[in-house]
Amino acid sequence: MKKIICLMEGIDNESEKYINMLDSDETEIHIYDFVIESCEKKMFYLLGELFSIFCENDSKCTIVTNVEDIYEVISEICYSLFENVTYIEQSVSEKFEENVNYIELLKYESKIFEKGEEEKNINLILQSLNMLDTEKYSELCNLIQADSILKKEKKIWFYTHLCRVLFFANKSGQIQMNVSIMLYLKSMLMQLEKNVENTNEFLGCFIYYFIENEDYCYFAWNQMKRAGLESRIESDKRTAELMDYIYNRCFGKCSVKIKDSINVIPYSQRNKDVVVVLSIQYLSNMHAPTKTIIERCKTLKRMGKKVYFINTTEQYEIYKYVPFFGMKAGKVIDDYYRITHMEMNGEDIPFCQINKEQGIVQKYYQIISLINNIKPEYVLSIGTGSMLADLCAYSIPCAEMALTFSKLPHTENCIPILGRKMDDEEKKALDRDIIESRFTFELKEQKNRFSRQQFGIPKDRFVLVIVGIRLDYEITGKFLEMLDETCKNDMYVVIAGVYDNYNQVVQKYNGLRQNSKFIGYCDDILALMEICDLYVNPDRVGGGFSIIEAFYQGTPGVYLKRGDVYTSGGDEFSVDTIDEMYSTIMKYKDDKEFYSMRSRDAKERATYMTDSMDAMKKLDEVLCQWAKNK
Repeated sequence: MKKIICLMEGIDNESEKYINMLDSDETEIHIYDFVIESCEKKMFYLLGELFSIFCENDSKCTIVTNVEDIYEVISEICYSLFENVTYIEQSVSEKFEENVNYIELLKYESKIFEKGEEEKNINLILQSLNMLDTEKYSELCNLIQADSILKKEKKIWFYTHLCRVLFFANKSGQIQMNVSIMLYLKSMLMQLEKNVENTNEFLGCFIYYFIENEDYCYFAWNQMKRAGLESRIESDKRTAELMDYIYNRCFGKCSVKIKDSINVIPYSQRNKDVVVVLSIQYLSNMHAPTKTIIERCKTLKRMGKKVYFINTTEQYEIYKYVPFFGMKAGKVIDDYYRITHMEMNGEDIPFCQINKEQGIVQKYYQIISLINNIKPEYVLSIGTGSMLADLCAYSIPCAEMALTFSKLPHTENCIPILGRKMDDEEKKALDRDIIESRFTFELKEQKNRFSRQQFGIPKDRFVLVIVGIRLDYEITGKFLEMLDETCKNDMYVVIAGVYDNYNQVVQKYNGLRQNSKFIGYCDDILALMEICDLYVNPDRVGGGFSIIEAFYQGTPGVYLKRGDVYTSGGDEFSVDTIDEMYSTIMKYKDDKEFYSMRSRDAKERATYMTDSMDAMKKLDEVLCQWAKNK
């Protein structure tokens, strides 16, 4: 039932007609007349009452009013709490008499929202308005957990309201917000509302106040990279330009600082068949990007190369930072500092992990010292953008391979490697040297034989499978609606990975709620794919490993024509839209001949995409020739 709240100051004939028009079996209308008088002409009382209505209802109400002041204040600071607000133009003589103390309003709201659960968070933010020092920011990071907010709709609505109230109070001169808390709140708002304007406003704010420090720049660039990968923000062409500007300023400042120490290693002094591999992070073979690194290093060594591996520890580094909502440091395994050799699937690789507790320039000096001693034929950097690889490329030919391999890595000084073929339009638009290759996989050995019974999956149903570790951010409402329709057509959905909101989300979709199961993290994806019929991928950047694991078991897939899954799986399994995805799923279910053909195609694709030796040999030939001319 849709609830409509009418906040009126006298109801004339036109207003009455409009309200009557809203009345139906699907609406519940509450009329509050002479609302200004009943609130003693105090907007504070009205806003407090509206917030109570928001707290009492599971879904958003609609506001209708003939009081312009009410319409304006809701549109400015309370729009996230309500479905929409409609203004009925009518001559109203009564006015609210006081200005609202917005800080007191937020303190009141924090006491009643979620029974006061967020009161500590709000008070800490309010205490930080005048000064956000290191100690207070540390408190903010520890107390205000981004994931607990971003995964709950009602909290998203409330914290959006909080940000808008504080920005309005700052704009009107009621408070004077310090730059650090302003940046923090802008970073919060861009993740809460997920619109491009907020994203670019945050970047513009960062550039205006913090662009002169290279470590701040690299921190902000990395946190934004993570937010984009996890689908926490929206971006556009302007976002990319601003991100490029931040990276380039960082690179330029670092370049100036190291220019006197650059020592170009000529080709004649380089050791042929020696390769240094850099990566921004190295964890274990349970970590998909690390599996890729292991596979590349192992394959290079089996080709006869002498391979040295350096973990630069750049992933989401926080050596120096600015306030950022949901700040996250890249994981570093401290035990690796004591290791000089790393066993990689049976191959012994010389290994060095760079100390994370230092800035970019200090890390560079440590890495370039190693490279000057080794004098490799070339350096292969594996990651989603490495400032250190770009700096090292002044001295030695360096190629950069992205882990989101459907896209080019971000690099200024290295030659980028793309894990797929480009079309002519792309080549023309990019207008730079690029190495095209095939991104291959080494799949984790299957250790189990699962049955549908052990997971409670119906034995005779057509089972769709979805895999991911960021599904709270990657699965959209439109994708869920599509899955709900498939469930109404005698299909069943299995979801594996990390999806904290699963139980909450499926309540909105009857078909999906009754015909799906979330099984949590699965350590043996090959065994899971063996008991499922069709891999289905949401609209996201990553996921390239899981589609090949499905294909390896003869489980075909369906996905949109973008992202790593599309690059891995190829064009023949792809669709243009979510609607086409639905019709294709139905065809897989109903057309057994089509399914069998696609199952064979999937196995062939898996064989091609797991032939690392062939792909790496071809890439190495190109890299050696390129390095010879550098």
